[in-house]
Amino acid sequence: MSLFRMLALSLALLTLSACGLTASHRNPGFVDLPGASLLTKGQATTVSIGPMVLRLVASKMDDDPEARALLQGLQGVQVHHYPLEEGSRRAASYLGDMQTSLRVGGWLPVALVRNEGDTVHLLMKGSEQEIVGLVLLVQQPDQAVVVNVMGNLQPEHFAAAMKALEIEAGDSVEVAAS
Repeated sequence: MSLFRMLALSLALLTLSACGLTASHRNPGFVDLPGASLLTKGQATTVSIGPMVLRLVASKMDDDPEARALLQGLQGVQVHHYPLEEGSRRAASYLGDMQTSLRVGGWLPVALVRNEGDTVHLLMKGSEQEIVGLVLLVQQPDQAVVVNVMGNLQPEHFAAAMKALEIEAGDSVEVAAS
């Protein structure tokens, strides 16, 4: 590939990343995952969606005004999936350290779920007037998943989102202590 083509491709990628296709690392609700790639036994999968894509999806949701309102308030979503070796304790250690680091950085624990070998932590970050980010840390015996949602998050939209995703709160849900 010629130097000119490489420069043109690099410029195009920079332009696309700046236009809202991916989640911005400058967002106050953004979570960086240093060293997370060390968790995996294979290929890690990362999906990053920015405000432009979220607004496009929201504009097509005429039949669900609550989901539309939720999506319109979002500025980014990151999903990271790490396949794990069965019985590996590295993920538990990493996610525990990550939760501690997030708490030091101003994130507040909201819920902790333990169920049949699965552990789920939910943390939120707020400003004075709004929730600007949520982080879901999921550890299962064979995988770890980190979901980071950024934007102006309104709690009244959460119930509708949980219902749409068919998430049921069971007996093993605890409200986390700060």
